[in-house]
Amino acid sequence: MKDPSMREMVRGQQKAAINMMYSGFFKELNLSSEEKEKLSGILTDSQLKNIEHVQGLFGEQKEGAGEDTQKLVEDAKKQTDAEIKALLGDERFAQYEDYQKNLGDRMQLDQLKTHLEAQNLALQDQQMTQLLQIMKEEKAAVPPVIPSDASQVPKNMKALMTSENLDKQMQWMDDYNRRVFDRAGQILSPEQLKQYHEFQDQQSAMQKFGLKMAREMFGAGNSGNTPAAPPGK
Repeated sequence: MKDPSMREMVRGQQKAAINMMYSGFFKELNLSSEEKEKLSGILTDSQLKNIEHVQGLFGEQKEGAGEDTQKLVEDAKKQTDAEIKALLGDERFAQYEDYQKNLGDRMQLDQLKTHLEAQNLALQDQQMTQLLQIMKEEKAAVPPVIPSDASQVPKNMKALMTSENLDKQMQWMDDYNRRVFDRAGQILSPEQLKQYHEFQDQQSAMQKFGLKMAREMFGAGNSGNTPAAPPGK
């Protein structure tokens, strides 16, 4: 993003998204307004760098370009982690890393909470905590084919996103959702459980659409270890 006005617009959008994604973490750590603003800025800048690096991943077709981009992503993560650790200290940084590992699940639960509140079936804090624990346990028992841990950078994203792996990820998602749903019946009321089932179906449809888009973006038309290169831009 070379256009300063475009970059500033995207930065504003990303900062709003970051504040929403990490709102629970900000509350959990009881951050001061200054700490919250600094952390939000670090995370926003990190997200912008990731966007630019991903654009480089798809836009460059020179030999070794993918490896160079991968190193940029890894170096940027190290720098971001160092800045956050300097701001939060060791103990709170460990809490940040734990929050990162389950960021996707936390966001999904926040959406579920909003959905159930609209149906006058509000989730209690204890139910939220128990559902998150179930999600953690089921992912630990059978890890996803494509890692969902936001605190980790896959070593070779292009090699990981093969057609075969994307198909396996879709199958894993169906199995994971079933296992979580079965255990959720011990926590949710019958009315909440019914709504959760519908919510899962909606989330699954969106996630599968995202995987299909990834198949096109990464040119994963074959099941080999190295996907076909996407057309040059």
